[in-house]
Amino acid sequence: MFTLLMSMGTTFVLAMVVSSSALWMLHLLMDGLFLGFVAVLVRMRSVAAEKEMKLRILPQPAGRPQPAPVLAMRRSATN
Repeated sequence: MFTLLMSMGTTFVLAMVVSSSALWMLHLLMDGLFLGFVAVLVRMRSVAAEKEMKLRILPQPAGRPQPAPVLAMRRSATN
């Protein structure tokens, strides 16, 4: 993100100083890349938030006791 911002600033200053249409096009390309990058970041954040909202803990059925945990027994080979 920092690199895109720096390239946007650099191409803008160069386009202002040189007044070249190619540099203006390059600057517009950098602006488009930056906007696309920000759009992807916003989309990723909204997908993560939506996934978090949909996550819910399933309720335990009422009236049924929880089964006791089954513990494995170890046998030792000592005499």
